Amino acid sequence: MEVFVLKNNGENHSMSLSQDIFDVKYNDLFLHQFITSYISNSHEGQKSQKSRGEVSGGGKKPWRQKGSGRARVGSIRSPLWRGGGKIFAYNSDINRKKKINKRFYSFCMRMLFSQLFRENRIFIFEKFDLDCISTKMFLNKILYLKAKSKSLFVFDDLYKNIILSSRNLENLSVISCRTLNPLMLMKFDNFFVTVESIRFFEEMFNEKVK
Repeated sequence: MEVFVLKNNGENHSMSLSQDIFDVKYNDLFLHQFITSYISNSHEGQKSQKSRGEVSGGGKKPWRQKGSGRARVGSIRSPLWRGGGKIFAYNSDINRKKKINKRFYSFCMRMLFSQLFRENRIFIFEKFDLDCISTKMFLNKILYLKAKSKSLFVFDDLYKNIILSSRNLENLSVISCRTLNPLMLMKFDNFFVTVESIRFFEEMFNEKVK
């Protein structure tokens, strides 16, 4: 599989990619299962609510059942009362983790990369560094790439000057290839990846190695 590598001087050259990694057939059912499982595993479980059995308050009946003219009630912890429990309270102790096998994770990531290549949304370029922190200089470096809409730049190694120069740009993010996750591949419109990052993904998701 041959793709072009974009260069700043306009002299683009080609490089070969593994078809086992970047030419995998797309499966919508597998992708849905993969993304929903990944999102479920990302939940930290910090949300919590108290049911009527957990809120503070006694179990004594506030007033007698009949004769007072008021609505009957059995406890001040009733969800109908202010300060009472929550109906169908959220329980943070429930384990919502879904197992994702390594082989399935690798297959779905290869499938995502392959689909992005088919849609011409991944562009490979040669890495660069900046001598100083300058947003203007960073924009001049990527001007030839013609990045539009929401774009993600993937470097094999994040340099401090690049991070600080790009963090104030709208609709543009810079990450390391080691921190790329499937949600990022679903979130952005275009991806600009260095040659070294592509080689890293080839080695990481190579099924023969595993």
